[in-house]
Order: sequence, then C-alpha cells, then structure tokens
Amino acid sequence: MLFAEQGFHVTLQSCRGTGGSGGMFDLWRNEAADGRATVSWLREQPWFNGTPGTVGPSCLGYVQWALALDPPPELKAMVVQVGLHDPYALFHAGGALRLENALAVGVGMNYQHQGMAAFLKATLRLQRRLRDVTTTKPLRGAYVSAFGSELPWLDDVMTHPDAKDPYWHGASLAETAERLRVPTALITGWHDALVDQTFEQYDRLRQAGCETALLVGSWTHTSALQQGWPEVFAESLAWLRAHLYADPLRPASHRGVCAHRR
Repeated sequence: MLFAEQGFHVTLQSCRGTGGSGGMFDLWRNEAADGRATVSWLREQPWFNGTPGTVGPSCLGYVQWALALDPPPELKAMVVQVGLHDPYALFHAGGALRLENALAVGVGMNYQHQGMAAFLKATLRLQRRLRDVTTTKPLRGAYVSAFGSELPWLDDVMTHPDAKDPYWHGASLAETAERLRVPTALITGWHDALVDQTFEQYDRLRQAGCETALLVGSWTHTSALQQGWPEVFAESLAWLRAHLYADPLRPASHRGVCAHRR
C-alpha cells in the first residue's frame, strides 16, 4: 500500500505453494521459473510501462536473486531487504542444524500470509512448546505440535546437513551477483541472522562493477521491518524512484545507520 501511494503499480507474487497459490512449495527449486512467469504476465498487462523493479525481505530476497540469474531485459532495479542467497548457510553451519532458524522460517512460511494475528499466535504457540519441540527424538516431525501439520520441505532441510549433498545442488545463488548489471540496493542489520550473506552479496556486486548500495542498521532480521521500517522504507523508495522514475538519489543520512553507495 505504501508503495502504491507513491505512484507505483504494485504486484505481489506468492511463491508456488504459499500464500494461497497453487502447487507445492519446494524451497529454491521453482523461484526462477515462477519469477520469469510473473514477468511474462506483466508484459501482457495494459498498465505495464516496461520498467519493473523488485523489492522484498528475507526469502523474497532469494526470489529476487533467482530472477536475476537470467534477468529480464526490462528489470531496472532490485531492493533486497535482509535477504539470503544461500539456503544451506541459513539452515546449517558446519554440518550442524541451526534449529532456531529452521523453526523461525517454518513459522514464517506457514503463517505469514494468514495475517499478523495468525502469525503472532503461531509464534507464541511455538515459544510455549519450544522445549518439547527441541528435545523430542527424533527431531524430524517434532515441530508438528507447534505448527499443526507436517512441512515436507522443512523435514528435507533438517535431514540434509551435508552441503555437498545433491539435495543442495543449485541452491546457492551467490554467483548471480558476480555478473549482475541491475542496480541493486541491499539492506540488513548488524544483528540479522543473514548479515554475513548480505555483506557477501555487496562484495560480489562491487567487484562486478554493478551499481549498488548498502544500508546497515542496529536491527535484527525482524526488527529491520519493525523499528527500522522508516529507514528501510525510505531507502527502498529512494532507490526505486531513482531507477524507475529517474529521480535524484540523495545520500542516506539516518542517525545510527551505516550507509554506503557505489
């Protein structure tokens, strides 16, 4: 709504099998194809002006990197907010399961489209049952009491700890930034679980000579879109306006926020 109020046509895409869309969600296997399908649909709309940009947080950052694997010629700008490019690194560290991340992503993917009330209720239910969920053996499926149903993709994530397992083949989109030419703004927080991935994205974009910007605040993964939202929205809006509307891009100067553009 906030972007629409600024004069943008806004299209929301739910990944396959989420948000009420059809099909089955299968993390990192359909994002690229579905992104291209969305752009193809946009081309047929009478209001489409041929200059799209993308914006989104967390897993929706991954969706943007997937689209950028083979970016459509019309794509003019990207804004990746607390986003990831490597799912394995989100869920595992040196072969050890990052259980907190796995459960948090499970709650988000399963409930966020049902509205804030349902999402908060599920989060609180998980907190109440966290001890049982984390101590039950086997660990696989132990989350069902909190989530209300099995999540096949989450079971797969939790039971493939080896980064070299064929299951993870093609999951990382790190190399996308090495050849990208689409102006890309990156936003993260010093305490974001994905901050290292954002810094890696920024480094790769700079080495590739791609126009990029980095905004880092005193935020976590979730507080960036809560307490940090005024800065996050302002920077996202400025980046899209600059590259879709050719508005002047003013330097960020928010108190307590580190910003860098190139």
